[in-house]
Amino acid sequence: LSYTRPPFVLYGTLWILLIAFLTINLPSAYQQLQAAFATIHPELEDASRILGATRLQSLRQITAPLLRTGVIATWCFIFVGVMRELSAAIVLFTSQTKVLSVLIYDLNESGDLAAISVLGIAMLVITFAVVLAVNQIPVFGANAGARLRN
Repeated sequence: LSYTRPPFVLYGTLWILLIAFLTINLPSAYQQLQAAFATIHPELEDASRILGATRLQSLRQITAPLLRTGVIATWCFIFVGVMRELSAAIVLFTSQTKVLSVLIYDLNESGDLAAISVLGIAMLVITFAVVLAVNQIPVFGANAGARLRN
């Protein structure tokens, strides 16, 4: 209701779906990123500060590279969750903002199993392509351990 009146009239747009998906997945993303932050020892930043780096330089040169894998893995996890999200999408969609999961649900109601199969495979291919692309990032790839040893 708060997004149906000015100044933020977002209902019926893709922005309201984005906000809903982010809100639903925020707790799991927070938990994963909290675990990633726990792996970084504070003394690493302290050492860089002692050596003359500013806080921004410490963040950019030490913390951000160490968090990169956790952030990308969290994004991938959230992407997979958003791809299959139906409850928020079914409440917030309009005819102009129908997402794939709602379309599959509507086709299930009409009994069009062939279209559901095609859309399900398309959803699977999209998810697989994103996960494959993430695995091609040098930090996640199959040779990441070999690069780290060298």
